[in-house]
Amino acid sequence: LRTMDPVGAPATDPARAIGLLRQRVVGALALMYNAKVSSWFAQAGRPPTYEAYQAFMEGADLHVQYKLVEAAERYREAFALDSSFVQTLLWAGDAYRQADSLAAADSVLRIAERLRNRLSPFDRHFLANQRGSLAGDYGAALAAAREMVRISPGSETLFLLGSEALSLNRPQEALTAFAEVNSEQGFLKGWDGYWGWPMLAYHLLGKNDSALVVARRGRLQYPSSRQALLHEVLVLAAMGREDELEHLFDEAAGLPAQSTLPLGKILKGAAVELRGHGHTEASRRIAARAAAALSATDSSSEGDA
Repeated sequence: LRTMDPVGAPATDPARAIGLLRQRVVGALALMYNAKVSSWFAQAGRPPTYEAYQAFMEGADLHVQYKLVEAAERYREAFALDSSFVQTLLWAGDAYRQADSLAAADSVLRIAERLRNRLSPFDRHFLANQRGSLAGDYGAALAAAREMVRISPGSETLFLLGSEALSLNRPQEALTAFAEVNSEQGFLKGWDGYWGWPMLAYHLLGKNDSALVVARRGRLQYPSSRQALLHEVLVLAAMGREDELEHLFDEAAGLPAQSTLPLGKILKGAAVELRGHGHTEASRRIAARAAAALSATDSSSEGDA
């Protein structure tokens, strides 16, 4: 199922080699049989030690909770535990980039570049994808994502392909990719942000009825998520359905607080969409409420506004 690299130890301490081999065998099995990462890491090069795998998975859990810098630090700890686990640096770069820590993203990707001989062909395309995204070369990022899908068809790389297509304003190509994505597969499982992507693709095509269907599908899957609610808010705002928006604002206030998505940001998103689609007066009213919410100093229920 997997080929293990040789391990060595002094002849006077052969048990050390057995311990190293055990760590890598368990790490390989963990990657192969953890549904959250198995399809993506099936194309990985060397399997990591089990300790490094555990640190990586902690980072992956933080990643989908939008704790991006913390996730990146755990990915880097995974690499510190096992310097052959270079792929974890690519995830660290992605997390830093999403957190707008661009210098940190560049730093870890440069390390990965120096160690590219330890990366599988799939991982090298992932590196090219990350470098392209960081440099704003979305054409290169999209081309790399296409190669990743070619090597690993049916995996979560389809989501990456769709998101990169959206970066180049290619919503139809994005929808073609999203149509094949299994949102309950791999790192997408349990992520409340996924449905915002096909929603955005439909919205860019002017198909707001379809966008609303997708957004509400996400809401059914994540009924307590403000992120999922925001997707529906954005579509309804674009459609000018202010009465329904008011209902969702009330509902959002009763959902569990998310420090990355206070109520003020939800109101702001609605105001921007309303303004962009010609609903000027409604936009002004909601923008005023957003400003008041975002400047509030009471963080007891909303987290850091």
